[in-house]
Amino acid sequence: MTDIESLPNTIKTSREHAILGLYPEAIKSYESALTVIENHSQTVYDSYGKERWKKAENEIRKEINLIKDLMNTCNLFKINPFTQNLDPNAGSGGSVDRNEIPLNYPNQNNDFKVNQPR
Repeated sequence: MTDIESLPNTIKTSREHAILGLYPEAIKSYESALTVIENHSQTVYDSYGKERWKKAENEIRKEINLIKDLMNTCNLFKINPFTQNLDPNAGSGGSVDRNEIPLNYPNQNNDFKVNQPR
């Protein structure tokens, strides 16, 4: 567990992980920082100090949500349309028929035209 003195370094490490695309590690590190902030804010009794720590906590939560959004976006690129059903309303799953997806290809004049579904 992180202590309050190493909190800036923990947050810096979290951001570095996020920049490098190590999203799960970044989230784990951010959550460690959140735990420290939550524990420390319970020991602060003046309203100004509590308000500042609450603001820091909210900022960290926003960064975590951004990283989760990035993870979800990256996972969208991992979908293979030929092995996974792209229609969320299709029900039981299955695969997409390659002939159902219009593909661009050059013809004899090096123009591109679209395959029509069969």
